[in-house]
Amino acid sequence: TRERMVPIYNGIDVSRFQRVADARSCIRAQFDIPDGCKLLLAVGRLNWSKDYPNLFQALARLDPGFDYCLLIAGDGPHRANLERMAAGMGLSPRIRFLGIRRDVPTLMSAADVFVLSSVKESFGLVVGEAMACECVVVATDAGGIREVMGCDPFLVPVQDPAALANAIMAACALEPAE
Repeated sequence: TRERMVPIYNGIDVSRFQRVADARSCIRAQFDIPDGCKLLLAVGRLNWSKDYPNLFQALARLDPGFDYCLLIAGDGPHRANLERMAAGMGLSPRIRFLGIRRDVPTLMSAADVFVLSSVKESFGLVVGEAMACECVVVATDAGGIREVMGCDPFLVPVQDPAALANAIMAACALEPAE
């Protein structure tokens, strides 16, 4: 009956999603990312709801002298289009499409900032996973993301690349958690 129904939210396996001590040096070495370069990470299916074009537009707004690398873990039907879009925007040298990865907690632990640019989300489990790995999160206010992040200053409106760019820069200005 309706009186006995309660919502049960997705859980995070904190034995798997936790900070990995040597992740930063290992991932930077694996992808040849220099120490001064800010490492951004996005994880998710490469489809319309994740709104990677919004993320690319935000990155295009960053100061050309700002040194960053974006790793995108995931695959999906829009990969080829997104790769072409990144190339067309001149972002290809800074973006690496990794495909499906089994070491997401390590990637999250290595990143300076986790970015979710979705236009539509349900609960946003990946945001909670990044937070469990002690990664700073910048995300759009899509679906249930606010339930995970609360009133966080790095929660920005959907499809607002200027706000996303500003939040990425502010998050990157924080001291890294070593």
